[in-house]
Amino acid sequence: MGHRIRAAGGVVVAVVLATSACSGSSRPAAAPPPSGPAVDALNQAQAAMTSLRSYGFRLTATMTQGGATQQLGATGRVQTPDRIAAALNNAGHQAQVIGVPEGQFVQVPPGKWQRAQGSSLQPIAWPKLLGDLVSPTIADAGTGRSTVTGSTVTGSIPAADAVTFGFPAGATLQKADAVTTLNAQHQVVKLDLKLAGVQGPTPVQVSEVVELDGFDRQAPVNAPAGVV
Repeated sequence: MGHRIRAAGGVVVAVVLATSACSGSSRPAAAPPPSGPAVDALNQAQAAMTSLRSYGFRLTATMTQGGATQQLGATGRVQTPDRIAAALNNAGHQAQVIGVPEGQFVQVPPGKWQRAQGSSLQPIAWPKLLGDLVSPTIADAGTGRSTVTGSTVTGSIPAADAVTFGFPAGATLQKADAVTTLNAQHQVVKLDLKLAGVQGPTPVQVSEVVELDGFDRQAPVNAPAGVV
């Protein structure tokens, strides 16, 4: 894959080392910094998402592996940088979940809140995800909401990021398309992921859509009271 560095905006750029045949020293070839409208949009989006204090979200995800399909839906809110509360619907099984620095908590109705074992609910690290986009391109596009105008940035995400979105660890990632819709304030209002690959001989496909709204208007997220 070659040597890589993270340049302005976090965009990953390949670096090629050239050796001079006329001298006894070698110097890295000058690699132009990433530039252009897509990189500018990502830089602005990183800054906008970093400055957010809270937001609401809706998530729908589907994973197909072989002949089996799993579906997940969630709605909730995030208090940046590391607090999240969500209502999950996993193939008809419902639960309330909270992820905070103090731990992970779950409530399966009509039961009580308890600490969750072996789970890790974390907000999306938007600045990192935006910085990791490979070969981004930008276009003007509507979001389907008449009150919002903005742009879409189309690119792909690396395998390490794909795993955080439910792509099986150890599977071979063959496609990782990401379409990110930004509003006029450069905030992410929609992320549409299409991941595909194989795990052994078995095809794997993951699709996930995350929609954001209610920027800086969400209630605080705290650990449930009385849970030890």
